[in-house]
Amino acid sequence: MRLIYIWCLLLLFTGCGSNKDRDPSPSSLIFPEKDSECTTGNSIDNNFSVVTFRWQPASHTDMYRLVLKNLDDQSEQSFSTSETSMAITLKKRTPYQWYIESLSNTTSMTAKSASWRFYNAAEGVSNYAPFPATIIHPQSGASVQIDNLGQVVLEWQTTDVDGDLDNYTVYLDTNNPPSTEIATNIAARSVKAALIPNTIYYWMVKSTDLKGNSSNSGVYQFRVKP
Repeated sequence: MRLIYIWCLLLLFTGCGSNKDRDPSPSSLIFPEKDSECTTGNSIDNNFSVVTFRWQPASHTDMYRLVLKNLDDQSEQSFSTSETSMAITLKKRTPYQWYIESLSNTTSMTAKSASWRFYNAAEGVSNYAPFPATIIHPQSGASVQIDNLGQVVLEWQTTDVDGDLDNYTVYLDTNNPPSTEIATNIAARSVKAALIPNTIYYWMVKSTDLKGNSSNSGVYQFRVKP
C-alpha cells in the first residue's frame, strides 16, 4: 500500500513538471539588429522598402507572433507565422521596435523575446535622429512618493545609430501635452523635479543629436501620492 502511495506521488510531481517543460521558450532575435540602421531592405519606392525579419526557433513553439511598433506615430501591428522569418513592408526614415512572442497549441502560456529597435534606412540619408527616449521612472500610470525635499527623480535612456547623441530637454507640467521645460540641453539622463502631492503630472523627453535631429519620447502620466 505504501509503495502505491509513493508511486502516485511520483506520478503527480512528474506530471506537473512535464506540463511546465512544454511551455514555449522565448526566441532570440537575429535581424534587424539591435539599435542599428537597416540597410538591406528591398526598396519599393522613395518611401517604402521590404525588410525580412529573422529570429531563432524556440522550443515547444507552434506559432510566432511578430509585434512591430512604429516609434514615430506609436502605431503597433502584429503578424503571425509558423516560420522563423517574415518579410514586411516598412516606411523608410522611420524608427521601429520589434519583438517575438512564442505560442504553443498545447498551452495558453506564451514567451516574449527581448525588444529591439532599429531605423529603416533610406537612400541619401547620412544621419538619423536619436531613438525616442525610453522612460524608466516614473512609468506611465504610476503613483510615486516625493522625497523629504518634495522631489521626484525623472529617469530615461536612449540610443542613437550615429553615435552623436548630444542633449535632452525635459518637459513637465499638469497639462497634456506638457509645455514647461524643467531642464534644457542637459547631458544627464535623469533630473529631479519639485512636485506637489496628490497631483497628476505629464512629462516627456526630447533627445537631440549634434546635427540638430531630434525625437520625442511621447507623453507619460504619473500621480504624486498624497
